[in-house]
Order: sequence, then C-alpha cells, then structure tokens
Amino acid sequence: MQFDPDELHRSIDLIAGLDPDAVYATHFGQVRDVGDKAAALHRQIDALVRIALANKAPGIARHARMTTHVET
Repeated sequence: MQFDPDELHRSIDLIAGLDPDAVYATHFGQVRDVGDKAAALHRQIDALVRIALANKAPGIARHARMTTHVET
C-alpha cells in the first residue's frame, strides 16, 4: 500500500505527543507550532481520503478528477 492514512495519523500523533518545540522535516527544515501543524495534517489526510474514496472509479480521468479537488 502506498498510502496508509491510519499509520500516518499514528506517526503524527507519536511525534506531536513528544511535545517538541520544533521538528525538522526532511527536505524542508524547522517546523514550529507542532501541535497546530499536527492538527492541520490530520485534517488534510482526512480530506485526501475523502477525495480518493469519492473518485475511486478506475480510468484515465481518475487523476484529473482527484487533482481538481486538491488545493496547491
């Protein structure tokens, strides 16, 4: 499986549960306000799951259907 939302939620909770002042994300750098960022990540993961489930019909247009719902 390429995307496991439950495992991703657990990983975020594990890191945020340590109550760090900052984390250092690979290829990104320092991230502060870890609790707020963790909550935002949880919301984004859930939104991506909803988008994927709503567009699970196979076909060449699937990618286009999914990406129209993702803000960049």
